[in-house]
Amino acid sequence: MDTANKPPLTVAQVVRPAQGGIRRHVSLLLRETVVRGISNVLYAPAPFVLDSGADQLNIQRVNLEISASTRPLQDLKLISSLTRQLPQKNTLVHAHGLRAALIGCLAAHRAGLPSIFTAHNLPPAARLGTLHRTILRLIGNRASAIIAVSQAVKSALVEIGITAEKVSVIPNGIDLDAYTSAPSVSRSAFGISESANVIGFVGRLSPEKGADNLIRAFQSLPGSEQYLVIVGDGPQKPQLIELAANNNRIKFLGYREDVAAIMKICTLVCVPSLEEGQGITVLEAMACGIPVLASDAGGLKETTADGKRAVQVPAGDQAALIQKLQELLADDSLKETLSTAAFEYVHRECSLNKQISATISVYYGVMQNHNKANGGKQQ
Repeated sequence: MDTANKPPLTVAQVVRPAQGGIRRHVSLLLRETVVRGISNVLYAPAPFVLDSGADQLNIQRVNLEISASTRPLQDLKLISSLTRQLPQKNTLVHAHGLRAALIGCLAAHRAGLPSIFTAHNLPPAARLGTLHRTILRLIGNRASAIIAVSQAVKSALVEIGITAEKVSVIPNGIDLDAYTSAPSVSRSAFGISESANVIGFVGRLSPEKGADNLIRAFQSLPGSEQYLVIVGDGPQKPQLIELAANNNRIKFLGYREDVAAIMKICTLVCVPSLEEGQGITVLEAMACGIPVLASDAGGLKETTADGKRAVQVPAGDQAALIQKLQELLADDSLKETLSTAAFEYVHRECSLNKQISATISVYYGVMQNHNKANGGKQQ
């Protein structure tokens, strides 16, 4: 979207402690909106670190110690603190994740400013607890607009009572050039032979990502000419290392900046999530031309198009995961077909520019409506 003739806009980006998809999303959003002339102020806890590149933007940052879990008294103090600190002129609040939205959207409401909440990941409404439902309805009433990263996330929001017209579906896009032009690395650097099959996992090491199911499935595969490469960090890592039982064909690489290069040594990438808003890892693998095996959890079903661009497996089904891994590893023709279809799809539909343009359109639409409601005056 061309912002050259648009009025000045400052976006207060509010984020909780986050890694993985939210961290990448916020980092890219900051990078791309800055070059389009939008000012940003980042309100985040000290441990929140932007991805390489975005951390060099010299964006104003304000420490806001949002915790990972709800703390009513602390949260009320944070809402009051943020209300006082928000710039008042031409300002929009954009919160990322439920915790940040609780603080950011309520502070914006108190300050008389418009706000947006991006729902990055949400389980089906039936599995949401009473507290989550109450908070989401509260945020839904206060926010000017909500962005959902998939239709599955929007459906969960609507099911708990949020007005469908308030929710825009804007899937995450990726920086395609960063994946297609990524330099290759040698398998030998990780003690892997060139002839072996390599299964890749990239994601936060937490229960909802299903890495434990993948490790069990991998250990059940026949033969010894395959490796499992796990990229990422998180609270479940110690248990996963114990589960791997010092298997030297399971490689824990930790957090890596060179995700694309690691993906390119893989025979396939597996995304066995039990819950998933959209599945950025799937898009990254597709952009690298690597075939994908993914569960059908949440937005993954949309991303993989019912198996047309990737092999699908029922979420949490251990036996099915083993079977599909074996089938895909053994079928070179299928791997090539999936890779081609996925590569074409991601370049056609999932560009970062498309995501950013749609998000900026929401920004200015919200600001326009807010200004009209306040007598046409910019605030």
